[in-house]
Order: sequence, then C-alpha cells, then structure tokens
Amino acid sequence: MSYLKNLERFNTHSMSEDVVLSISTGRDELIATISKIINDNLFEPGNMQHIVLTGPRGMGKSFLLRYFQVITKNRNNRDSFIDFALLPEEQHNINLPSRFIDELLNVQKKTLNKSAIWNNADENWGSSLNKLTDKINEGVKKYKNYLFIAGVENLDILINNVFSSDIEQSRLRQLLSETKHFMLLGSSKKCDIDTDYNKRLFFSFQKYSLEPWTEEDYTEYFNRRYELIKMEKPDEFDKRDIRLLRNKLKAISKFTGGSPRMAVVLTNLLFDEDAVSTAQTLNNIVEDLSPYYQDLIEKMPKKSKILFDALVRSEENISQSKLAELVGAKQADISQAFKWLLGNNYITGHKNKGEKFYRYSVADRVFVLFYYKRFMYQGLEFSHIKILSEFLISFYDSRELSLYALRYLRGKNQAEGIEFARLVFDKEKMRYDSINWQNKEDVKNTLNRLVNSKAGLNKVVDVDIVKHYNEEFERNIEPHLKALERYKKEKNITGQTKELKQIGLNYTKLQQFKKAIEYYKQALELRVKEGNI
Repeated sequence: MSYLKNLERFNTHSMSEDVVLSISTGRDELIATISKIINDNLFEPGNMQHIVLTGPRGMGKSFLLRYFQVITKNRNNRDSFIDFALLPEEQHNINLPSRFIDELLNVQKKTLNKSAIWNNADENWGSSLNKLTDKINEGVKKYKNYLFIAGVENLDILINNVFSSDIEQSRLRQLLSETKHFMLLGSSKKCDIDTDYNKRLFFSFQKYSLEPWTEEDYTEYFNRRYELIKMEKPDEFDKRDIRLLRNKLKAISKFTGGSPRMAVVLTNLLFDEDAVSTAQTLNNIVEDLSPYYQDLIEKMPKKSKILFDALVRSEENISQSKLAELVGAKQADISQAFKWLLGNNYITGHKNKGEKFYRYSVADRVFVLFYYKRFMYQGLEFSHIKILSEFLISFYDSRELSLYALRYLRGKNQAEGIEFARLVFDKEKMRYDSINWQNKEDVKNTLNRLVNSKAGLNKVVDVDIVKHYNEEFERNIEPHLKALERYKKEKNITGQTKELKQIGLNYTKLQQFKKAIEYYKQALELRVKEGNI
C-alpha cells in the first residue's frame, strides 16, 4: 500500500498532506487550543505567544508540527496568510543564531543553503534579523492578516547548541518578544527549557505536554487507517475481518504504552499480517535511535539507573513500593532516584480502575526494545520477534502463532520459526524443556499446533502431516470444480449442489470462510430452485 512505507517509520516530513489529515488522531483538545493561539497571533499580533510541545520520543510531537504546517497552508486565502517554515528534524548546519534565521528563510523560500561558517563569532545577526523583518513586512503589506511561524523540532537541542550563552539567549528573546507577526512553534523532549530564573529565556514559551494515547485513540487511528485502505483496495477486508481486527486493538494499546509511533508500526500487523517484517521495522527504529538511548542511559544517576533496570526486567506495570521491593530497599529509600526518572520523562504512571496506587512503566516504548536488545538479550541467540514476544502472545491466538511457526520453519527464517514455536508453548503453558531447540527437525516433529479451531494443543501432531494438511484440501478443490462445470453443462442440479457443498467444505477446512460461504450460498439457492428446501 502506497502510504505504508512512510507510516512505518513515522517519517512525518515525507507524508503527503492527505495522509497527515487522514490519520490525525487523539489530540483534538490540544489542536483546538493551539489553533486558537495561532488565530490570536494572526488576527491580534500584539503580544505574540510561542508554544513548545513536550514529551518523550514517539509521542507525536513531530507529527503535530507537520499537521499544523498542513492545516495553516490549507486555510490561507486572499485576506489571511500564514508562512509556516518547518525546519528539518536534525539541524546540524545551524551553529549560530543568525544561521537559525537564515535557515528559516531558506525553508520558507524552498531553497537549499550550501554555505557554511567556520567562525563562531556571529557577525550577521543584525542583517539576518533585518531579512526576516523585511520578509514579514512584505507579508503584512500584501495581506490583511499575516503570520510567520517557525516550526522547530528538538528545540531543547537547538537552544543548548546555538542559544546557550547570555548574549545568544538575549537575541532569541528579542526575536520572540519584539518581532510582531512572528511565532515559534517547537517541540522538546524536556519541559524545563525556560524554567531557569537566571536565564534570559525564562518563561518565554507556553508548554503543552503530549499525553499517551488511550484505547479510544487507537480505535480512532485504526478506523482512519482502514478508511485509507478502503480508498486504495475497497475489497481488501469484509465486515467480519474488521470486527476481529478491532478486537486486537487492546493488545496494541497495552503494549505500546500510549506511544503513537509504536501504534503506527504495530497497526501494520492488523492490515499486513507480517509479524517478522513489523518486528524488523521496530528493530530498524531501535538501531537508528541507539546513540540517543545510549546518551539517555549515561545521563541517568547511578541509583536511578538501578531502578530503571529493575523496572524493565520486571516487565513493568508495577507500583513504586513493588519496585523498591525488587531492589531490596524501602520505598522511602528510592524516592529521590524514582522522582528523577519521573521528572525527566523516563517513566510514566497510571491508575487502574479500582486501585488507589499508581503503576509505572517506561514512557518511551522503543527505549524498552533497545534495552531488551542491548542489555537483556545481548549474547543470546536473537530473533527480531523476541523483542515482541510478550505482545505477540497477547495479540495472536495459539493457532495463528502455530501457523507462523510452521511457515518460517519451512522457509529461510528458521530462527523466527523457533521463536514462534516457543510462543505457542508459552501461550498454552506447556513444558518444552525436553525439546532440543537447536535441532530444527526435532522442533518440527514435536511442535504442538491447532489443526483446526476445535483441536487442542495437548495432542502432538506430526509436522509432516501438518505440512500437507492444507495442501491436501487445496488439491481436493480442483476435481470438484471440474465436476461442477460438467454438471452445469449437463444441467444436473443435484450434481451441482453436491459439488458446491464439497467445495465449500474444503474452503471451510482451509479457514477461507468468505469463499466457503459463497459456495454454500450457491448450493442453497439451487436446492431452493429445485424445491428440495
């Protein structure tokens, strides 16, 4: 599907405008608040308001910036106009305050800046600011209402690298407070970028924290994705399929911890049904962000690092008192280290219905996958799906897991086949310590699976029989189709009815229920026509 590639990696800059508008989910109240502030700045440009969206990676900050870029463009008209200059996510070419303004103008004009400045002395701030002012004045003269919005991802990093000194922060403060018709809409992983009373940027921004998605948000996102698929492939799913897929949304909601980025990737399982490629996509995201997560770990105080490690290894969703118990301490002893993790957005808490205490998990779900891979499964035989094992057990039933195991064991992805076989045994709470997992043939010959929806897994099935199980029914269909054509030519209603029922029966055993129903329906219509019912 043409839109899935960009959705998988959540590359918001390369998403089409239609897709951005189609999948916008779960932020209606926040979008309304920010839209009002943009309108205030556009129509009453006196005291300009500037906004920073805060939250851990994967919460949709970049997507919201892209969303506002799209909707402001679509609302432009002959009287009111918004220039939205959205900077690239990484801004390594911006090393001076003047370069920040220059890059905003280049993005607005859709031109590429190929120059670089070696000298750290910023001698061009005044001229760059004048260029921006000239651009704004042009807009003010041309339109009754005009606004220039600077969209800046990772604003905390930009401030730290480019606006760290008092002089540099004074220049940014000047830009924000004295430049009418100019607004900064940024994002930051940290919420303390302007909380230092001794810094020049003290309280320069209105900050809005992005909350995790709820199960309702996931459902809305799923529905929007489904509508996109229907436009491209209207016959892809029937109503029964969609009902079953929606039932699996709870597993996604629970596993992702409210992360929109993770929801984007895992929702592909609902539509593409390819667990290995989905796991590989997550693995690629982990690899891309490895330097970032290594840096996060290095920044943790020693005691906080101990708590973080214990939380991940416990599989999370536990109380602070339980976490203290796991590390052999009292709750009061870990309070400061725990507070640091909470205050710096490493962990997040929620209350279950009927409980008086909070349960805590890691806020960034990709961070958890990174930790699994680098610190828990390091040196062990590693499969991409290992990092998804807990999720897959709750997402698939035993038969689905078994089918995956058999598919990969018969193909090239042997490691994935072994992992799915383990998941089948884990889900059914069966012992498999007697199996030699290194011997793939041994696994094949002892793998328990659901032969059909009524069979249990406590019966050992010869995989050679299983291997040919579906093939046998597929072969059986062909002669019945030929017989059906012969009876049609002979106008033999009884013969046609018999063959239609046999074809339907074989499709039922293959669990291709939609086709089975079609043939059963034809058989029923013929029986009615013949007067046998």
